[in-house]
Amino acid sequence: HRLASVQAELAAAAYLAETRISADAYLEMFEENAHALLSEHVDMDYPHVVAATWSVSSRQLGPDATELFNLCAFFSPEPMAEELFLTGGRDVRSPAALAEVLGDSRRFRQAARRLHRYSLAKTDGKRNVVVVHRVVQRVTRGQIEIERPRDCDEYRAAVHALLESTNPRNPDRESNDGQY
Repeated sequence: HRLASVQAELAAAAYLAETRISADAYLEMFEENAHALLSEHVDMDYPHVVAATWSVSSRQLGPDATELFNLCAFFSPEPMAEELFLTGGRDVRSPAALAEVLGDSRRFRQAARRLHRYSLAKTDGKRNVVVVHRVVQRVTRGQIEIERPRDCDEYRAAVHALLESTNPRNPDRESNDGQY
């Protein structure tokens, strides 16, 4: 619980720094969203504080970062190589807005940076990876499942397309270990 609390505090701090709203305004938005998120229609077994912070931050992302963020929620909670998104992106057809982001390296990198600014993802420029915490992924996936269940199939299909198109198809070759 302490880790979730620290992560929520960091996310809140990043949100305040990025938007420059007052702490009082943030707390008001947080309370408003926490109430909505904890309503009887939402079945969450992850930390409520993370869910409310996610909701406040995710509304500020913009369309490209939102598409990338939603996609990342359907991967396993491991580092995701930028190459996976940029090379495999040509095989993603839907959601159409996601396909556009993955088809343009500049837009993809801007979206990834925006996720990083709001502490919804970490980007590691040395390794060229994007990492989304498993709790944040679960919150995001849960919200999509509740609010837009049909979109879940599209994001899962996009993940499968990315993985399929970047598969080197030779697991016995040692030089492919990094890609796998």
